[in-house]
Amino acid sequence: MALVPRLISVSCFGTLVQRTRPRGQQIKHALEKAFPPSTDVPSAAALYQGYKSAFRKQSAVAPNFGKGTVGSSRIWWRDVMRETVTGAGAFALVSDRGFEIACDHLYDNLHENWELCPTTEDALSNLRSYCDLHDCRLGVVANMDDRLPHLLARLGIADKFDFILSSYDCGAEQPDPYIYFNALALSSVPPSSFQAATPPALHCGHLAMDDLHGALGAGFAAMLVNTKFSTLSPLQQLITEWQTAANKATRAWHSPHLGLAMGLLANPMAPLQHLCNETAFVQ
Repeated sequence: MALVPRLISVSCFGTLVQRTRPRGQQIKHALEKAFPPSTDVPSAAALYQGYKSAFRKQSAVAPNFGKGTVGSSRIWWRDVMRETVTGAGAFALVSDRGFEIACDHLYDNLHENWELCPTTEDALSNLRSYCDLHDCRLGVVANMDDRLPHLLARLGIADKFDFILSSYDCGAEQPDPYIYFNALALSSVPPSSFQAATPPALHCGHLAMDDLHGALGAGFAAMLVNTKFSTLSPLQQLITEWQTAANKATRAWHSPHLGLAMGLLANPMAPLQHLCNETAFVQ
């Protein structure tokens, strides 16, 4: 099934960008910069374990990075950091001025810890050209706080998109279909478009629940991006509940990287850059 979308949306983390270093090392480095050299800073492994627990707890108490609660996303992340450090056993550090310095550095310099995935620039160049030629919108839809546009600007790709929609600004987190409906509205895609033979929108992302099932539940086609996959292939056997009843055609695929999304589109422009020639999807 070749797609003719009015909207192509892309998630951010794990799809457009990847970490420059593991999270535990990132937190440890920020703490070591903010405290005297003699300070006993927990190991990166302990900080990472503390972070996982802290993030889950804070997300349950104040979902969507604290949207709608007292304070800003900066305060939300500081609370995550406090739980992270105490969870790693360094209770004394959180009462020191150095802790606030480390928190502010991590919050204000998000771009230092992320870089473009190797395929991102070519993929966006192709998708941008396709959208310009086919009256299609290209946007970002991602669970993130209000720093998302700034992050993408610092990484040099914000201008590739017609809109950048964070869950924080939208007021709903993936997999809630509302964030996808919001993206459709920003792209002027009317509800009547869903009566077409193919879905009017394609979403590409890294997470099975948020990006794959969330997009499918909103009526989108979806491509799950993960380097564990070797080719662009349909997920027909894995999620048959999302198949179109009329023609049994899948609306879901997996791919090792974003660049292969071009293989799902009808009438792509030529010539394509090398990423899109690696695999052609034929059903």
